[in-house]
Amino acid sequence: MTPGDRQRIRAAVDQVLRIYRDVLDVKVPWDFDIDLVVQGDARKVRRQSANRPILGFYSHSEREAVVSGKTDRGQVHTTAVHESSHGILMD
Repeated sequence: MTPGDRQRIRAAVDQVLRIYRDVLDVKVPWDFDIDLVVQGDARKVRRQSANRPILGFYSHSEREAVVSGKTDRGQVHTTAVHESSHGILMD
C-alpha cells in the first residue's frame, strides 16, 4: 500500500467517524484508533476467518481490521473502510 492509499483510507474512515458522531449520535471516543492489516496471503485470511469466503474482518480482541490484499486497490480501500466501521461500532 502506498502512502497515498493509506491517506485515502484514513480520510474515508475519518468521514465515517464524523457520520457516526454527528449524524447518528454514536458516542465514539475522540482518540479512537484502529490498526489496518492488509494481508497478502489469501489462505491466511481464510484461516483467520474460519474458512469463510470474505475479503476482510474486524478482530475486536486485536483492535484491527484485516483485509485481503489479493484484490484490486479499490476493493482493499472499500473493505478497509467497511471493516473499520465495525471497529467504530464495537468500540
